Amino acid sequence: MNPFYDISPSESELAHPFQLKNLGENQVRASYGVTIRDEWGNKTYGDPGRYESPTTDKDYDWEFLRRFQSFDPIYDAPKLQRTRSQ
Repeated sequence: MNPFYDISPSESELAHPFQLKNLGENQVRASYGVTIRDEWGNKTYGDPGRYESPTTDKDYDWEFLRRFQSFDPIYDAPKLQRTRSQ
């Protein structure tokens, strides 16, 4: 894991807005299912499923990029800079 990242110990709560969300053990890569209509046109969903794989370092790289790109405007991220000692 990249030591630069500050990852939340919880999957749901962040200590501060610059912390990365804990992605957990597995990531959902795809979900699938079948939509079926009866003679009245009502939808039902049959055989839903999903494909999961273990979380990797690359997933945290993508999470970091997603969070960094979400700063609007980007110059509002001065808290990420280190303070200079006087």
